[in-house]
Amino acid sequence: MARAPQAILDDLLVLEAQRGRPDAWRALVGRWHPLLLGRAVRLLGDRDLAADAVQDAWASIARGITRLEDPARFAPWAYRILARRCADHVRRAVRRPDRSGDVGGALAPPDPLGGAEAEPIKAVRAAISTLPGEQRLLLTLRYADGVPLAVIADLVGTSEGTVKSRLHTARAALRRLLEPRETDQREGANHGRA
Repeated sequence: MARAPQAILDDLLVLEAQRGRPDAWRALVGRWHPLLLGRAVRLLGDRDLAADAVQDAWASIARGITRLEDPARFAPWAYRILARRCADHVRRAVRRPDRSGDVGGALAPPDPLGGAEAEPIKAVRAAISTLPGEQRLLLTLRYADGVPLAVIADLVGTSEGTVKSRLHTARAALRRLLEPRETDQREGANHGRA
């Protein structure tokens, strides 16, 4: 299977960055920083927190890039590092919920449709934004990004069973937030039939 030219370029940049070439490192950062920032904003819901997490991720990537054996694995490796840094930010916020600026406010995922999405999707996004930071992170990783449970467990530093349990709790909390809205819609529909 032929690889895309961009993937081959990434491989070359990783190899050259591993050899200590600053121009290759700058090019790699220039190509990947917007992608990592976009993912972090999606995970954390706040651009400033996301920028901090991405900066932390780049520091980890810089320290570990020479140990990356397969340059073709750079993307998943970098995304895993970023997800860990985002999880770190969420854990810090959970420990200190009174700190302003940390994950704890009403942080909604970005709206890629520019407001053109259906009301139910808006309601789900709004409800998710009110959940505690760790629940938002777990729901986003699992259902928006499709990250496997084993990887999430590794990212948040717990067992797969604990992740399943926490996801169940997060889904239940989300369901409770959405149920009054669903009940109101059903009752409105029933009144229209009378």
